[in-house]
Amino acid sequence: MAKHKAPTEVTVAPLFEKSTLEKAFDKYKLPGAAVLVAIVAWIVFNHLAGLRSRQELHQSWEKLLAATTPDPFTRLPSASAEVLAGLAEDLRDEESGPWARLLEIEQRLEERDFDGALQAIEMLRRERPDHPLVAEPVQVGDRRETVVDRLERVAQERKAWEAQHPGLFANPPVPEGSPRVRLTTSSGVIEVALYREKAPQHVENFLKLCREGFYNGTRFHRIARGFMIQGGDPNSRDAQPDQWGQGGPGYTIPPEPNDLYHFAGVLSAAKKPEDAEESGSQFFLTTDPAHHLDGQHTIFGAVVSGMEVVRAIAEAPTEPGQPAQPGQPSPSSDRPQNPVTIESMEVIE
Repeated sequence: MAKHKAPTEVTVAPLFEKSTLEKAFDKYKLPGAAVLVAIVAWIVFNHLAGLRSRQELHQSWEKLLAATTPDPFTRLPSASAEVLAGLAEDLRDEESGPWARLLEIEQRLEERDFDGALQAIEMLRRERPDHPLVAEPVQVGDRRETVVDRLERVAQERKAWEAQHPGLFANPPVPEGSPRVRLTTSSGVIEVALYREKAPQHVENFLKLCREGFYNGTRFHRIARGFMIQGGDPNSRDAQPDQWGQGGPGYTIPPEPNDLYHFAGVLSAAKKPEDAEESGSQFFLTTDPAHHLDGQHTIFGAVVSGMEVVRAIAEAPTEPGQPAQPGQPSPSSDRPQNPVTIESMEVIE
């Protein structure tokens, strides 16, 4: 029997294995999410109790639920901030409209887009000034404030705090004049800038493959919501899906340790779990911090535009996974049902 190769992939470490940076983030990040959930739950209960009928609630939320996916932890509707902003606009006069705006604000806070969150808060105040989220204060500790007042305060405090601790939340910017690559995909355009001085071998190899058209027609064959999207395998053009993740240019690249960390929006090299060297072509783009990969994969670039495209790709539906135990639903795999294609990669120097 032929032995199948292990696909090139980004491994996920156990939750208890945290990097030094991750421990620092846990120590210094501002609290508030649990309190906010409690506030929202209380207002949802009281507000929905006053609706005229269950049918009214169902019709109002149907549009929001149809355009989002449930968060795996809270089961609440979730999508990119841009998608939620569009829904909030479309549903402005519907019962679910303010809640779509609230979800947008929460997502922007999660993405550390504090200016965007503050702008969305002002839009919610302007659109629905009499809504309980805007007008009804609740007591939390020694404060009595509305949900949007609290969100505004949290956004301002986090923005100010992160400005004082920049090294905990972002890598240094890519130097001016560094090479860039424009990835035109079937879902939109992503532009990355490359850290040539920090990972010269990876950068030069990536530029060479881009110029040769190596990536044209390949797909993002592996996605993980809240984590990353992975591409760069030539097998993903024409080979059977069970061969995706196993291909490359015929060589590997030694790791290039540097002082970069896996924050959201980094370009990093993929590798097989058992290999010491990294794939000669496969890469991944993070949608969220993934500090368990720090020191395990070489970061050689950063997304400078099109992050909304990266997140949208990561949120796409995936194929069912391996059969589950009898009586249990099949888990999802990391293979997208409709993989996004890389149409071209243009080097900008």
